[in-house]
Amino acid sequence: ALVPVPPPVALALAHVARAFITKGASVVLPQGTSLLDTPAFLSELLLEEVPKGVLSSTLEYGMHPAHFGGLHLMQMYNPTPAEINSGLVAGGAMLQLVYCGDGKQTETSALVPMIQISAESVVCSAE
Repeated sequence: ALVPVPPPVALALAHVARAFITKGASVVLPQGTSLLDTPAFLSELLLEEVPKGVLSSTLEYGMHPAHFGGLHLMQMYNPTPAEINSGLVAGGAMLQLVYCGDGKQTETSALVPMIQISAESVVCSAE
């Protein structure tokens, strides 16, 4: 998420991430995601004691984490929705889970299914 994520949504996303990780999957977050500024997300993934400056990228932009299961931060040079999409697609993402807090639809890729969620009772739609 590039926009601030409410704590209940961050906690739900952390639960989803943890479920995938415990099954041996890789979860890739773009470097600079606002989830890393959310205590609920960090504590659920046991990262609350890690100083923010220590959390650095574990994947180069577009790198595939096939042999590196777990939680990863993908390096981003200019974290825009288009760059994030491109990096995740190049890295072999099989699904994107995106928070669209303002109700505006995020740019998608035809190559990777995307689920967009919101904390509000709105439908994420294109303008």
